[in-house]
Amino acid sequence: MPGRNVTVPFALLALFAFWLTGCAVGPNFVRPKPPSVTQYTSEAQPSSTVSAAGQTQHFQMTAEIAADWWRLFGSTKLNTVIQAAIAGNQNLQAAQATLRENQENLKAAFGVFYPQADVGFDASRQKFSAARFGSTTSVIFNLFTATATVSYALDVFGGLRRSVESQQAQVDYQRYEVLATYITLLGNVVNTFVAQAAYRAEIEATKQIIGLTQNQLEITEAQAQAGIAPYANVLSIQTQLASFEASLPALEQNLSQAQHLLATLVGLTPAEWTPPLLDLADLKLPEQLPLSLPSELVRQLPADRSQCFSAGCGRPAGAGT
Repeated sequence: MPGRNVTVPFALLALFAFWLTGCAVGPNFVRPKPPSVTQYTSEAQPSSTVSAAGQTQHFQMTAEIAADWWRLFGSTKLNTVIQAAIAGNQNLQAAQATLRENQENLKAAFGVFYPQADVGFDASRQKFSAARFGSTTSVIFNLFTATATVSYALDVFGGLRRSVESQQAQVDYQRYEVLATYITLLGNVVNTFVAQAAYRAEIEATKQIIGLTQNQLEITEAQAQAGIAPYANVLSIQTQLASFEASLPALEQNLSQAQHLLATLVGLTPAEWTPPLLDLADLKLPEQLPLSLPSELVRQLPADRSQCFSAGCGRPAGAGT
């Protein structure tokens, strides 16, 4: 059976090639929906805390946590330490540097979708001799050569698109690494700074108890010498006094450790920086406490990102959504 020559229109070939380049092989991720719950337990949620020292804290359901939540304590000293930690913490700086690197790699990866142009230029000096034509004259001239090539990668099966999507995922992952480092840093700084104030208050209270116990010991010793109190009372108070005095070095050690940890979180050595003294009276409890589910809490990003990250948390231009 004789064969036939089949002619395919050029427009049809172009349409088929365009359709292939628009297709990307691989799954498209769809975020699953979170559970439709509004509280932690099946019981009724309390609306406020138990009153302490005449102050009650109230819960705000589904309220978002403020980016600068530490300012709710109303302490300028705490704000100063937080800003110093954000500016000098080495772990946060390392995470920011890695994020910037991934963002630049993503920008470079997007270049595969654009034509690649290569331009060259060459200059030479040549001499033309007319001896073959029976002439003795020669001409010296300059020769300039310019070349240009343009290439474009056809992403037929979507491999390049998936490669860029992978790089985008690396940027997203590192962005959340920066956020996790930032949130952990703030929590550690606030906890350590408040613990330092608590240790100082405990040391002061212990010293007062030691002083009162010493006065009580002197009175009891006088009573025992006068014969109106048994000597066993003196021994009992001496035991209590020794116990109080023995607890003081441990509290001072905890205070020193808290101060050294704060210096480390700020990015300095304990010999280079001493944290400001904070009293518990300088802090005030927030009256309103935002309350939200963990699935919503993990998606709450700082509102003022420029305050938190010198590297920025936004997507690079052209990165899509």
